[in-house]
Amino acid sequence: MDERAGLPLHAGASVVYDGQAWDVAELAPPGVLLERPGELRQVSIGHLLAAPGTRLGDAVPGGAGGGLLAGLDGEGLAE
Repeated sequence: MDERAGLPLHAGASVVYDGQAWDVAELAPPGVLLERPGELRQVSIGHLLAAPGTRLGDAVPGGAGGGLLAGLDGEGLAE
């Protein structure tokens, strides 16, 4: 059995894919929309899970930038 079969894949999850940390922005089978600061990438779920080096759930929390909060400085985050 594939060790990744029980891992959660949902919007907001952290993923390491293609050597980069990403956040799952949208899950719309059969695809997934990944985001990191200044970049979006759409891939099939099957491709994401089969890609060598893909890790789910162990990327740095918010490691892809935390979506909309990524562009805020300390003052902006304080608000």
